[in-house]
Amino acid sequence: MIVSLKRILGSLVLCGVLTFGQTIPPPPVIQPLVPIVTIDSGSPADRFFVGGATYTVVLPPQPLDLPPVNDDATIRHGSSFTYNIPTGNGKFKVELKFLEVFPTYVEGSRKFHVDINGTRVLENYDILKDTLIYGSAIVKSFDVESKNLEGIKIKFTGAVRSAVVSTITITEVEPTGLQKRILDELACMYITIYQTLDAQIKELQKQVDSMKFDIQVFTEYGGSYIN
Repeated sequence: MIVSLKRILGSLVLCGVLTFGQTIPPPPVIQPLVPIVTIDSGSPADRFFVGGATYTVVLPPQPLDLPPVNDDATIRHGSSFTYNIPTGNGKFKVELKFLEVFPTYVEGSRKFHVDINGTRVLENYDILKDTLIYGSAIVKSFDVESKNLEGIKIKFTGAVRSAVVSTITITEVEPTGLQKRILDELACMYITIYQTLDAQIKELQKQVDSMKFDIQVFTEYGGSYIN
């Protein structure tokens, strides 16, 4: 199960300064957890893969009318390789970034298939047909549901030459099971904190008002208390 601790903490932090006479704001709506898994394919941080090989190339500067790319591009490539990513159950958006790294290739030089959890999402995909020039990146997005703790399995198969991938990004769009229970518990926790702090602030305000009254009486009677 991949869970973003930063996301959880970010939902609970109270920002801002409270002054006397001001109550804390009502609890915000805690947004669904959105764990993001980013895999830089072919880099030292590459993970969850089975098969394939890595390739690194220094790309030339891009023309001004094309989207910028990193100077140092890495890919995983091969006739057949797979990523088995342990996301747990849920609904996810899978984004695959592709780029052609060989300057001599033209449209049709490379074609490959991509299957996610047994469903073919790209058939005979040709990167250069979309990008028109090597080194220019393109991202393809797919909605995927993971059940029975199968996670997300992405299989790449070459049709004409090798299959390639540069980056894999997975975003959870709808929490289920354990993650949904965590959200519910966090919401209850925040409400409890809110109610406790609100009561404490109101009690502190009463004490401040009482002190103001004592100071006013002290001032009106020339600095002497009247017993």
